[in-house]
Amino acid sequence: MHNPIIAADNINVNAGGICELIAARNTLTPMSTKDKRKPREPWEQDECAALKALFDSRKDELGLTQEKAAHLLDITQGSLNNYLSGRNALNAKAAADIALLIGVKVDDFSARLANEIRRMATAVVDVERHVSIPKSLEGLAEAAHRNSENGDNPDDMLKMLERGMNKQHAKEGATKHEGKKKRAH
Repeated sequence: MHNPIIAADNINVNAGGICELIAARNTLTPMSTKDKRKPREPWEQDECAALKALFDSRKDELGLTQEKAAHLLDITQGSLNNYLSGRNALNAKAAADIALLIGVKVDDFSARLANEIRRMATAVVDVERHVSIPKSLEGLAEAAHRNSENGDNPDDMLKMLERGMNKQHAKEGATKHEGKKKRAH
C-alpha cells in the first residue's frame, strides 16, 4: 500500500501520522484571522484606558450604552469598543466627539490630543483672521481662541462667529449690489 507524504509548513508526515499533522495545523494561526494592526504604544493604551474609565463612570448618569453612544457618534458599536479597549488608537476627531458626548474635556484623558485639537482650532482662528474678521467680531474670535487654549469647547462661539461673518458678507454683498444699481440708472 502506498503511503503519501503530506507537506504543510515544513511538517512532513505519512498517512499514518495524520493526527500529528492535524495537531500541528491547529496550532497555526491563519493569515486571515491575524490582527494586522500595529501594536499600540503604552501611552496610546493609557489614553484609551483613561477614556474608558471616564465613559464607564458617566454612562449610567447619561443613560448610555456603547451601542447608544456609538449611534449618537455615528460610528459602529465595534468602533467605539475598539477605541475604549485600546485596539484602535484615539485620534483628535474621535477624542473630541466622545468627550463632548460624555461631557468631559479631552485634557481629562489625553493632553497630547487636547494640544493637537488646540493647534487645529488656532489654525482655524488664524486663517479666519487672515480672511479679515470685522472689528465687531474680533472679540468673539479671540474669546473662542482663549476657550480652546484653556481646554474649553469653543464650538458655540465659533458658530456665532460664523453667523456673524455670514451676516457681514451678506451686508457687504447687498451694499455692492446697491452701488451697481445706482450706477446703472
